[in-house]
Amino acid sequence: MKPIGRDLILFFSLVAVFTAVDMAMMIGLFWSSLQNTGSPLTLGVVLCVSVLLPFGLQRLLRRRGSGSAVTFRQVLALGIAGYAIVSAACAIDALNNVVGFVIVALVIGALGYFTTSALESINTRYTLAARIASERAARWMQTAIQLGAFGGAALGGFLLA
Repeated sequence: MKPIGRDLILFFSLVAVFTAVDMAMMIGLFWSSLQNTGSPLTLGVVLCVSVLLPFGLQRLLRRRGSGSAVTFRQVLALGIAGYAIVSAACAIDALNNVVGFVIVALVIGALGYFTTSALESINTRYTLAARIASERAARWMQTAIQLGAFGGAALGGFLLA
C-alpha cells in the first residue's frame, strides 16, 4: 500500500477543519436557541428547514441541468464567505432575535450541507482519478469527519463555557 500524497493529506485535514468549525457553530446555535426560546421544538423545526432548504435547492438545480462540478477552491471560498456571514451576525448580536436566529440557522445549515456534499464529491473525484483506492478514501474521509465532529463539539462546548 503506497502512502497518500501531500495534497490528499491537506484535503483530509481540511475536511476535519471544516467539519470541526461546522460542529462548533452548530453547538453554539443549539445553546443559543435553547437560551433564547426555551423550546427544543423551535430548534428542531429551524434545523430541519435549514437542511431541507439547501437539499431541495440542490435537487431543483440538478433537474434543470444547472448542477456542475464544484472545485476545491470554490468550497474554500464558500466556507470562508459563510463563516464570515455567521461571524458578522454574531458580532451584531443577531442570535437574540427570531429573524436573526433563523437567518443564521439557515446559513449554518446550508453551509454545512453544501460543504459536506462538495467535499464528498471531491473525494469521489480523487478516487475516480485513481489517486487513492476507494476503500482508503472512504476510511480517510470518515476518519476526518469523525475527528472534526468530535473536535468541533468539544471546541463549541469550550467556547460556550
